[in-house]
Amino acid sequence: MERSIFVDPSRCIGCGACLAACRE
Repeated sequence: MERSIFVDPSRCIGCGACLAACRE
């Protein structure tokens, strides 16, 4: 659940690292 907050779908834009984490 902690990752859900850090990896927010809304914040998954314009960030390669974020997108990579979002895939998990």
